[in-house]
Amino acid sequence: MSIKTKLATLLSGNILGQAIPLAALPLLARLYTPTQFGEFALLVAICSLLSLASAARYDVAVISAAKEDKQPLAKLALFTIFTTSSVVFLVVAALYFLNLINLINALLIFLGVVGVALFNLSNNLHNDKEHYRAITLNMTARPLSWVIICVLGTLDFNALSQSYGLQAAFVGSYWLVVLLNSQQLIAVFKPNYSGVRLRQLAISYRHFALFNTPHAMLSSANLNTPSFLLSGFGHVAILGAYSQANKILVTPWQLIGNALFKIYYKLAADKHTQSAPILPVFKRFLSLYTVVLIPIFLTGFAISETFFVLLLGEDWRIAGQIGALLLPWIFARAIGGMLAFIPLVLNLQRPALYFEIAYASCMALTLFMGLQTGNVLASLMWFAWVGAGIVMLQILWLLSKVKQHDNALLQMP
Repeated sequence: MSIKTKLATLLSGNILGQAIPLAALPLLARLYTPTQFGEFALLVAICSLLSLASAARYDVAVISAAKEDKQPLAKLALFTIFTTSSVVFLVVAALYFLNLINLINALLIFLGVVGVALFNLSNNLHNDKEHYRAITLNMTARPLSWVIICVLGTLDFNALSQSYGLQAAFVGSYWLVVLLNSQQLIAVFKPNYSGVRLRQLAISYRHFALFNTPHAMLSSANLNTPSFLLSGFGHVAILGAYSQANKILVTPWQLIGNALFKIYYKLAADKHTQSAPILPVFKRFLSLYTVVLIPIFLTGFAISETFFVLLLGEDWRIAGQIGALLLPWIFARAIGGMLAFIPLVLNLQRPALYFEIAYASCMALTLFMGLQTGNVLASLMWFAWVGAGIVMLQILWLLSKVKQHDNALLQMP
């Protein structure tokens, strides 16, 4: 299968998977309130953050691992998910008994974290085998089931099902896809490896656990900073508007970036194993991709507010205003998303982690200080511009590291 065919297969599923919830948003925005969307966004942020730690990124390590390490490393990832899930269960149980969260929220958090972690493991295993059609199926089935469960939640006029419809749909959609891939996950569990072998692998690939995991968690925390801070300052309805701006404007480019990441990570990892230059693998496409994005984002800035009003209704006008403010940051992330494989291939997890710490700290501090003034929109504007500047610096740093790697190879006898 050629690069173009692989990319087309992943993008077709990603585009379809994104089109389904986008097509349903005009309906869902009228069935659920901005506040309910804000509560939903907070659950998504919590589950997305904690699920990244569940497998300690050993599921990601499978893709670039030596052939003889792949299967036992997948089992190590599965065992790590089971172990960390037990910790999550104890924490949410403690929060429940301390009356800090109710029983429904406790169950949603626990089941959501485990479901997302198993979903990610399944997709990474498919990616390693280049089963791109299976990934496409997963990426399509999950949003489709989310929309169906969301709508069904409103058919029952019980206030409880209405309040938790979005959250329950989120958790249920991930578990449905996990069940669809249950045979794959059972196959990972069956082989019997000694504890010594698994410990050796954990040590050999410790950079993924020690550096890539906190890096990924910081990246997720950074992206979800508005979810935590807006809810913390009591702006739950604004958070609902932000979540819709994020879903409509960020997710398409995130999905495209994930598809590009999967393909170019595999290609770059293979080139690195062969001691071949990496930059030629993606240089031409990166340049073309950047040029194409510029007019798209300029148009988006001009029509954002009108677009959201037409799509979701007058009550969601502020979502369009927020979306326009976020576009510089979204543009930078759209470019940087496809380059996220570089620290993994070149073993730059440690400096990438330090960079992410500075990035997350600057972003959180910017939004926190802005919210202290009481001007939410101005706070989000500064948040976006600071984020855009830092991401562009990160892109330049990653490209410089690739060039250093390639030049070192060319100078070898």
